[in-house]
Parts: sequence; C-alpha cells; structure tokens
Amino acid sequence: MSTPQQREDEHLSGELGRVLWSDPSTGFSIARLRMDDERVWVIKGDLGGLSTGERVEVRGRFVEDSRWGRQFKVHTARPVLPTTPEGIGRYLNGIGVRGIGQRTAERIVETLGERTLEIIADEPKRLEEVKGLGPKRRQALIEAIGPRLQRDAALLYLHGLALSPWQIRRVLQTWGEDAVRHIRQNPYRLAEVSGLGFATADRVARGLGIGEEAAERIDAGLLHAMGALAQRGHTAPHCEQVDGLAMQVLHGDALLVADRRQALIRTGALVS
Repeated sequence: MSTPQQREDEHLSGELGRVLWSDPSTGFSIARLRMDDERVWVIKGDLGGLSTGERVEVRGRFVEDSRWGRQFKVHTARPVLPTTPEGIGRYLNGIGVRGIGQRTAERIVETLGERTLEIIADEPKRLEEVKGLGPKRRQALIEAIGPRLQRDAALLYLHGLALSPWQIRRVLQTWGEDAVRHIRQNPYRLAEVSGLGFATADRVARGLGIGEEAAERIDAGLLHAMGALAQRGHTAPHCEQVDGLAMQVLHGDALLVADRRQALIRTGALVS
C-alpha cells in the first residue's frame, strides 16, 4: 500500500525557511520548509519567487536523493495569506522593513485586528492609530507591503488558472502587476507571452467562460495563424491559408472565421 510520501498529489504547508540554493534564470530553488508541527523538510523546484518568511503551500511528491536523503519535489507553490493574528504578525515581521520587528508587528495587529493586511493596503492612514509607529516607519511599511500584496494576489489568481510555475513566471515577467488586469480584460492576450501560445490561452479563456464562437477567440486564432505563417516565411499569405490554419486550432465555423478576418483587416490588426 502506498504511503502519503509516495502519492503524487501530496501537499505541504508552512513557513518558507532559508533558501539554500537558487537559479534566478529558471526559478529553481532548494529551501527549507518549516511545518506547523515544527517538522522541517527540504523542498526543491520552481518556488515562483517566494521568499524566506512567507507562508506557502507546495504540491508535489517526496523523492529519495542518493546524497541528501528524502526531499520534497515541488510541482506548484503558492503563497498563503495569513488569517490569524499570530500569522499576520509573522508576515509583517518577515517583510524586512527596518524597525518593524516581531514586537512592533504584534502591536500593529493588536490595533488593526484580523483585517490588518487589507487595512494597510486600502486604508493606510489608519496606521496612525498604532502607538509608537512614527511616520517614517509607517511609510516604509506601506511602500513594502503594497507590492507584496499585489504580487501575492497575482500569484493566487494565476495559480487558479492552472498555469505552471514557469508559465506564471513568464506572465509576471511580461506584465508585472498588470497581469491580472490584462487577463481579465482578454485572456487570449496570454498568447502574447513568450512560450505560452494559443493553446494555453484558449484553455484558460474557455475555463473563464468564453464561448467557442466568441469574437475574441476567433480573433486570437487568426492572429495565431498569421504569426505561424510568418515564422514559416509567408510574409503575405493568402486569405485561404490564414483561414485554413486558423480553423485547425479553432475547429469553428468557416464563415465566422472569414467574417472576423475581414473585421481585423478593417481595424488594421491584420494586413490583407
């Protein structure tokens, strides 16, 4: 009978400890993860830019390394925003703002309560309620926590789209904090991100409820077809070539494809 350590869908959660090794070009890292029961595991894989002190959830499986013993091979990693006063205090302490230690972090949470992170992001003036927290430290905390919360929110949203760690990294490298806004406006823009392509964008878009005959889907298929033909050296392909290649990925109505091609030509998105 298989043990939990042998299952492919094992997941661990805890506080990310010291990063032992990291390759910024690939996102691959080796780090320690401290569990709630104080056990410590060595985890390895693409950690999505998460850093020491953050609370995280990782999914993957345990493996036996011939040199280092049992380790957890990470398939996905995502931040977990704290919900308890103790967790929020550790989160604030871990941000690394000079002058915001554990005691100050606890005082902030005692004053602002369970909505501390939300209040700092949306109502930062309320930090003035915290006794002993001067204007310089208040401003430093606001400047540090805003981007961190935006990044965590983006990571959680992208994980919800079932994108892989390297795909998430590419999206954030391309659009940064604007990633969620771009995808919500038109998920087919994911095809613009290097390495993702139409198939990934289509899967995400269909999962978000965009229909098979939606204009944005057909437009994306046509633009994909034009790009693919250009890569093959066709600088001025015939309409039939564009429509035919688009149909291969869209599996839709030929008349709709032709109509959308004409619309894109009229707007200048495609050149006839």
